[in-house]
Amino acid sequence: MSAAITTRGLTKFYEERAVVRELDWEVPVGAAVALLGPNGAGKSTTLKLLLGFTPASAGDVRILGSDPWELAPETRARIGYVSEKPILPPWIRVERLIAFHASLYPRWDRVLAHELAATFVLNGSRRVGELSKGQNRALMLLLALSQRPELLLLDEPASGLDVAARRAFLQLLADYLSDGERTLVISSHLLTDVERLVSHVAILRAGRLIAHAPLDGLKESIRQVRLPIAAADQLRANLPAGCVLASAEAGRSALLTLQLDGRALEDLLDGVAREQVEVAGLPLEEIYLALVGAERPE
Repeated sequence: MSAAITTRGLTKFYEERAVVRELDWEVPVGAAVALLGPNGAGKSTTLKLLLGFTPASAGDVRILGSDPWELAPETRARIGYVSEKPILPPWIRVERLIAFHASLYPRWDRVLAHELAATFVLNGSRRVGELSKGQNRALMLLLALSQRPELLLLDEPASGLDVAARRAFLQLLADYLSDGERTLVISSHLLTDVERLVSHVAILRAGRLIAHAPLDGLKESIRQVRLPIAAADQLRANLPAGCVLASAEAGRSALLTLQLDGRALEDLLDGVAREQVEVAGLPLEEIYLALVGAERPE
């Protein structure tokens, strides 16, 4: 199986509003994918569609090769999930909940669960309803990671974690991915965090997939160019439509954010004096803002 997740034309309507629109998406086995987008872009709904928690209005989805509505128990045990909102029963004690989950998953790692409980300072005798938001999130992460899933789906997993817990969590994810055989899809607004972990980026806007590419390829194709305004005007005239993602002027210089093959950009800049041109790569956060557009409604 070369793909952990495949969707074709996946669409979800809530009443008359399309939350996910004709999603064609493939996640290779072993990839670590950042699923990004503004609030309301359809990220959480997409994860629920993948897991069979809500029915699709149209289209097709396969997760680990199966229809999510027909997952065998042994296949579902290979999938870990942390939802955006708390879903754990508030009345049960932490140690009882961990023991219950351990009985359900054949790959359950008791040593890891014990280590995570210590790392996140979880008191086993407390009831889930007595936990803080961060502790509740830490418990959900413990349950998902300790089952040693092949596919891990995380929806804003670091929400509520303090700095120390977040750092520990990032290291846990790095360890989880270290064998190159496990697949991760993580939805998060903490882009500086996920940039350290992911190999691929998928961006949703208004329910549509507007970008899906390896992170390295995205960084290669999206660059920021500073050059004189006159040269920038000439460059714009020669660029294919849609290449300019953002532009600004400062004094006599223009700053253009371009989505363009690196060699093509070099050819287009060939007539500009090198001392007048600065070409720089961008971090994931700046790439995301350029593609989504900070001023656009969510």
